Amino acid sequence: MAIDRQKFSLSTTFDHAVPYTPWGLLVEKFTGLPDSCYISRGAGGRPVATVALGRKLDYGEPLENLYIHNTVAQAGSELIVTFATENAVRSLVLPSRQNPTELVSEAIAVGNVTAVHFGVHVVPLEIEGLITASATNTHDIYVGGSGVTAASGFVLAPGDSIYFKVRDTSVIYVIAAAAAQEARLIVEAEA
Repeated sequence: MAIDRQKFSLSTTFDHAVPYTPWGLLVEKFTGLPDSCYISRGAGGRPVATVALGRKLDYGEPLENLYIHNTVAQAGSELIVTFATENAVRSLVLPSRQNPTELVSEAIAVGNVTAVHFGVHVVPLEIEGLITASATNTHDIYVGGSGVTAASGFVLAPGDSIYFKVRDTSVIYVIAAAAAQEARLIVEAEA
């Protein structure tokens, strides 16, 4: 199988044309913000997929006029994409590697107007993390995705915790029933 691996710095915004017509691709590494990168057909084309770690794109035909876009300048973040240059996309897999890890602890202020998310911490696939509603909170907090609300989130009363498994902790959003609450995260993340 012929493959090509390209690395992109996300420190600036860009619209990058893939210099050939691949059959598919695999996002091997992505440390950027959720929804900040996307793939389209044509420079101004509609997105065909957002970039996410492990995402594989295969339409069963060559992907013509493919572009990768980065919409937000993110200093220190990067994207690595492996392209299949022939019809062998199914054999593209994330490489297995032993990643050094470090223990990450983060506290975020949570209000009742806008959901907020934790920072970008890339977590090994087999690792669980813990989110805790601070014991000093006076109201419940609610955990979920970017659209989380008090009506749709997983409820954490003050002092309660929940375990989670995600590759990127920035996809976890929290909102509260009142202003001036706090959510805490602890997880082993890739160094």
